Amino acid sequence: MKYRILKREYPALDQALIREKMFFPSPLATRAPAGARDMELEADDCVIGARFYRPDGDDGANIILFHGARDTVADCDHIGSGLAATGVAVIAVDYRGYGKSSGKPSATVMIRDAHAILPQTTALLAKENRKGHVAVMGRSLGSACAIELAASYPKEIAGMIIESGFARTTTLLAALGIAPAGFNETDGFANLEKLKAITRPTMIIHGLADQLIPVAEAETMQAECGARGKELQLVPGAGHQEIEAKTGRMYFEVLGRFLAKLGKSSTRKRRPGVRS
Repeated sequence: MKYRILKREYPALDQALIREKMFFPSPLATRAPAGARDMELEADDCVIGARFYRPDGDDGANIILFHGARDTVADCDHIGSGLAATGVAVIAVDYRGYGKSSGKPSATVMIRDAHAILPQTTALLAKENRKGHVAVMGRSLGSACAIELAASYPKEIAGMIIESGFARTTTLLAALGIAPAGFNETDGFANLEKLKAITRPTMIIHGLADQLIPVAEAETMQAECGARGKELQLVPGAGHQEIEAKTGRMYFEVLGRFLAKLGKSSTRKRRPGVRS
């Protein structure tokens, strides 16, 4: 099955009731930590802020990271710097209205902007002489962007990581405490449809104690994903935003091993200390 970017607009998700519950724009910006730098990308008539965590060396994998609804790129500093220390380059991207990004966020522009920034980020990596494969990573709401790009660009995107993501948009809306009249899954992000089209290696990480997005969503994504090389990592005791905090150094080791396999044949393996 091939996903052909059939759906570029999400009017049902763009209505004010949902938009105000789904996004938490914050214009606050922080100084990039040592080894990272801020940059500006372009999307239509907006500036999209991003932060580039550049490791030493040129051969490691590269990740385009889409954060959660309540975060900005500043909240990605620990993960970005931690992965950079393992040789992985990270480009964390803000949504409109977040950090240094201009404009106002909505579901439609979030997905549209993801398409717009992909060629710019890959061009930057090429300019930086980064030779490794490019992967996408989505945390929580950002899983919609990562899944969209992985399904749309199988030649450009070599792998995908989903952390605390959602399979069904109706589950996301329920977590936000809203049930708009007449809304059904066909009005949403279509994550399940897109997942079926993904053939590149995929890792899905979810906390077993996640009370916002049930762990059943991760299990559904794992079952429906079209990739042969796919892993499901369930973290005991971890809530929605606690996975890295609960697993510590193992978090970076597990991600690093997965990313090192991109472009190679991979099989599903169990990781010590993390329930699969």
